[in-house]
Parts: sequence; structure tokens; C-alpha cells
Amino acid sequence: MPYKTWYSDSRNEAYQMHIQLITFSPTGTTNQIANAFAEGIGEDAKHIDLTAPENRTKRIAVNGDLVVLAAPVYGERIPSLYWNTIDQLEGRDTPLVGLAVYGNIGFGIGLVQFADYAKAHGFRLVGLGAFVGEHSYSNETINVGYGRPDAGDLQDASEFGKLIREKLLCGDFSYPDVPKPSVPKFVTKFPDMGTRVLIKQPSVDPALCVNCGICVSACPVGAIDAETLAITAKNCLRCYACVKKCPKNARRAAFRFAPFRKIFANAGKKHKENLMLF
Repeated sequence: MPYKTWYSDSRNEAYQMHIQLITFSPTGTTNQIANAFAEGIGEDAKHIDLTAPENRTKRIAVNGDLVVLAAPVYGERIPSLYWNTIDQLEGRDTPLVGLAVYGNIGFGIGLVQFADYAKAHGFRLVGLGAFVGEHSYSNETINVGYGRPDAGDLQDASEFGKLIREKLLCGDFSYPDVPKPSVPKFVTKFPDMGTRVLIKQPSVDPALCVNCGICVSACPVGAIDAETLAITAKNCLRCYACVKKCPKNARRAAFRFAPFRKIFANAGKKHKENLMLF
């Protein structure tokens, strides 16, 4: 529905705002933030989760008063498979909020990508958020956003939802200021797999593995062989969903070179705050 018509209807206090969440969330942190945001708006949301490979083969269309796009940042940007899946959407002036979830180091060009997408697909950008989630490579001994989003992060996301609702119900469809990215924009032209230089694909410890298959179903790109549990390195996204979701801790994550471990830990040592723009 074009935003002018939407606002005309929404001035009725009984009007129910229809929200469409479109997420990609291999380890679940992005979905936590997106759901908290929707709860803050206070309306039921239609949630389209693009994490599973089969969900990215279905055609989707804009169907709501507000579209919320939410995805994790890998290597300073949101992975291309997310953009490729939603490339067919036509905004038709529908308000849009972009939520980037990053691992306490940097959100890179994530917010710029949302802004560019909104412009290219005819959406009306009304809000941007960069929220901290547990870094895919963090653990108890390398605390890079470990345990986040915590209660405070989820409260921030909920409050952001409330603010966006108030903004829209006031008829304010202004464009938020997009922060300058911490890395050059041309990195969007590079292949997604630049993290391969730093990170190995996860290995499996046969002494701990019970062949439950959870890692196979958790992989968002189908890179794990169901029989051998081996990972095809060229397909692996390095999201480490298989590591995070293994109930027996049988999956192992490792940097290619030992010094990277210390550099990574130092880069994510400072507690980052969430950024909300509207």
C-alpha cells in the first residue's frame, strides 16, 4: 500500500499495522533482534525467514504497511545471498526499516547496503539499526559479543520498534541519516568469501559427534554432507551455525593462523552500543 494511503488509514486509532519481517539468521541472533523490534511496534508480524535454503527458492512479495529487513554482517557486509533472494521485491513506496546485526566489531557497509537497496527497489526508508549479536567466532574464552544480544540489546530493539511506530503514526516518513561506513563501499564488489583467508571451515570431532544431523539442518547453504558430515569449503559461509547449534560441542572453529585469534579478540574487546537511526 502506498505510504500516503497507509497514513490516511492509520489515523484511525483502531487501525492495525501490518508488518512484514524478512530475515536471514543462521545462528538465531538476527531473529531475536527482529522479533524484539516487532514486539516493540506492538503488532503481529508476518515473518519470512530466509535462513533455510528451501525458503530462498520461494517467490516473495511485499505484503504489509512496513517491511523490516534484518540480516547479519559477515566480513563488514551483509551476504549477497540475502540480497539475491529479495532482489525481486517491488517497494511501491512502502516504508522500510533495515536492521544489521554484527558481532561487536563493526557493521561495515551494512547500513549503506540497506539504504541503497531501498532506493533501488522503490521503498521509503524510515529507519536503520545496527545491533550487536554474539560474534560467530566467539566462545567462552574469546569474548567478542559473547552472550549478546542480552536483555539490554533486546530492550533497545523493542524501544526502536516503538519509536518507528510513533514516527509512522505521526505521518513522518523522513529519511534517516546514513552513517559513513567504516570500510570503502567498493568491498560490495568483492566475493563474499573473503573470510576464508582468516577462518577455516568448521571441523568435526568424531569422538564427540553422535551423528544427530543437527549441523546438517542448521547449515544455511547446504554445505554439510549428510552422510560424512564433511563440509565443502567453497560453499561454507563461515556463519558457524553448525558450531553454535551442535548439542555435543563436536564442531570446532579455528583461525588459519594463530596471530589472528589475538587480533580478533582485541578488535572485539570494547563493548559496542546499538545504533538506532530514524
